[in-house]
Amino acid sequence: MRGKMKRTMAAGLCALLLCTLWIPAVSEEYRELRQGMKGDDVQRFKKAMYWLGYFNTEDLDGTYTATTAERVKKLQKNNGLKQTGVADAALQELVFSGNAAKTDTAPSPSPVPPPTPVPTATPAPTPFPYDTSGYETLTEGMSGEAVQKLKKAMYWLGYFNTENLSDEYNEVTVSRVKQLQKNNGMEETGEADPKLQALVYSGNAVKTGNAPRPSSVPPTPKPELNINALMPKLNESGFLADGADTDEYVYVDEEEGVWIYVTSSLSIVLRRYEDKKAVLTWYEADVHASPESPLLSYTNGTKTPGTMMIQPAKFVEKYGLVLAFSDDHFGFRINEKDKGIPAGVIIRNGQAIADNTWSRESFPNLDVLAVFPDGSMKTFPNSAHTAQEYLDMGAVSTYAFGPILLQNGELSEYMLRDEYYSYREPRLAMGMIAPYHYYVLCVEGRMGDSGRSKGVFLNWLAENMQAHGVQEAINLDGGGTACLMFMGKKINKSANSTRTVGSMTGFGISEQLLNP
Repeated sequence: MRGKMKRTMAAGLCALLLCTLWIPAVSEEYRELRQGMKGDDVQRFKKAMYWLGYFNTEDLDGTYTATTAERVKKLQKNNGLKQTGVADAALQELVFSGNAAKTDTAPSPSPVPPPTPVPTATPAPTPFPYDTSGYETLTEGMSGEAVQKLKKAMYWLGYFNTENLSDEYNEVTVSRVKQLQKNNGMEETGEADPKLQALVYSGNAVKTGNAPRPSSVPPTPKPELNINALMPKLNESGFLADGADTDEYVYVDEEEGVWIYVTSSLSIVLRRYEDKKAVLTWYEADVHASPESPLLSYTNGTKTPGTMMIQPAKFVEKYGLVLAFSDDHFGFRINEKDKGIPAGVIIRNGQAIADNTWSRESFPNLDVLAVFPDGSMKTFPNSAHTAQEYLDMGAVSTYAFGPILLQNGELSEYMLRDEYYSYREPRLAMGMIAPYHYYVLCVEGRMGDSGRSKGVFLNWLAENMQAHGVQEAINLDGGGTACLMFMGKKINKSANSTRTVGSMTGFGISEQLLNP
């Protein structure tokens, strides 16, 4: 019993010495530490974390790296704090107080405790090391070569997911610049001042985990294709001008990946893009429609529309669709209703076809994109309205697959959740930039082994469409269903044979297809 008391007293004395000898004093002068920052206070904080077991060596430098942020998240988690990866003043005070939760690998206290760190005030700024001459501040609303050059440089740092970037400094650019500023310990203004640009072009800016690996020999930029030079004479609405030589202008260059169709009431520009580093191939269709040439939806089957499956080429052959693509594949779900799979809230061309949806989270979640007579589109959660309520609102058609990608120009809640069905697949999505101005995105996938295309995550779709100004967008059926056709020919490549479908959507009826 006496031996036990001696051991208890010894342990208490050791704890007392630990708290009084080597734990640093509390100070009000902590600056917030985050990834990309450097300094003696960063090094002191990391060494204090070593004594709590969050680093496995005391030989630590004064740089707040991505590894530091991950260890800080673990520290925050073990102490019941929000896992931000940022060491604010409260977290530093907790660590230096001696009361932070340790890990099982924390080292035993040294017989001679290390010197007590004393937090200091924010150090005086050092002269900016890079030449800022020749740069003007870039802000939202600006456009031009300087903007595009900066955005492409930011792509190589991982702040954009494609090198195919416009020259516009838009809302998305502002958010990405803020992220760049945050990671480099700069004020998050969203404006690219000369210091930020000089830092980016210096090659020393902090990258993200998504930054592409640079090739040994940087690729030579390919001259931008001048689409305007390929277009016929257009009127101010962007359609064929009066007196044009043809009623249907068709341009196809498969090698360049360009397909164009223009009439007096419809304009379709379809382009193929490739990112060899990401093993990715995708297609973007920019469509300007009109009341005379609206969005078209066709279903196959008489008793229950959409339930008789045929090859996509048969739809094009039967209806003469210029740009045709697979949609929500609702007929498949109707045919599988015995398995308890709801079809979703489905309306086509003013006819209610199905009115049952999920009451729980699933994939697809059967969110809805409704199309209205004025050419507008609007997204809704899966159970927001019944089919009759959509009809009463004036909806012409509804598509149910999901999830919603964009709503009012903002990323949907699903796009902000890292764990929501996060895997790469062939994808197909449709959205509206403005009434009668639509955007269709088709991504190839399941062909990574061939080096052609691995497919994309859902948030890639959303961010791509947001960058193009899309306001409302929904994910349609992808995988083996995704099919994009132009003038009767399938454009996208598939890993397997083309799946049969019971419905298709598209734009334009071509006399060349109806009367070959």
